[in-house]
Amino acid sequence: RLYPLHLLTLVIVLILQKIFYILYSNFFVYGDNSFYNFISHFFLIQEWGIDKLLDLKINSGFNNPSWSISVEILAYISFFYVSLNFIKDIFQSVIILIIISLIYIFTQPQLTNLTIGIFLFYLGGTTYYICSKIKDYLNDKSKIIMLTILILDIIIFGRFLNETFLNIQNSLSFIIGERFMILLFLIKFPLLIINLVIIQFYFENFGKSFQIIGDLSYTIYLIHFPLQIILMILNNEFFTINFYSEYFFLLYMFIIFITSYLVYKFYEYPIKELI
Repeated sequence: RLYPLHLLTLVIVLILQKIFYILYSNFFVYGDNSFYNFISHFFLIQEWGIDKLLDLKINSGFNNPSWSISVEILAYISFFYVSLNFIKDIFQSVIILIIISLIYIFTQPQLTNLTIGIFLFYLGGTTYYICSKIKDYLNDKSKIIMLTILILDIIIFGRFLNETFLNIQNSLSFIIGERFMILLFLIKFPLLIINLVIIQFYFENFGKSFQIIGDLSYTIYLIHFPLQIILMILNNEFFTINFYSEYFFLLYMFIIFITSYLVYKFYEYPIKELI
């Protein structure tokens, strides 16, 4: 589903960047729109470190937000194979997390985006096992579990541990670099998911009323950059836009949402059903 959407936005941005270059003799924001960069974006391998292996000086280009899909493609492949063949319980899941953590330490900062993305996939798998255990006890020990989660929510999301974890982060920066957020990745993300799982346990249809936002999330993510190019051309050629206006920000979000909905309904969803 993501690849056809990626191809659509890649072609749109290619055309828009060319128009922008003809008009202003430079590209909008992402300037490295070279042939190699196009090939790497086309095959979604731009975050796999091939440019570093070949010692190519590649910078951001084309619809650059697609870097995260490049990470996800490899993460999906590895996650499917490893989960199917090696991970059968939470212990094995934690072992895989440790292995990926070691790979991250020895490959950062060159492959930071890739290794963090893959790490978070498997952290999601570990969180699944934790959620499964919690759901097993919800009926019998609901009050104890709910009270425990509530206390954890207050401590974690009340920012009581932020400074402590920031100090830990800084003390380990020579090993883990600047990008690995210990509190956010290892505690806040899983705890947020656990909260949502508990809510949905008691209210099964809780998420259905705003499911469309989830369905459109990647469409919005990939379509927002080409819309920025269009708005900048309109601003330069036809009428002045106050990009700092709160009203324009709301209008921009509305335009993105409507455009993404149309793309999803008439392009992305039909292709997904066909696949």
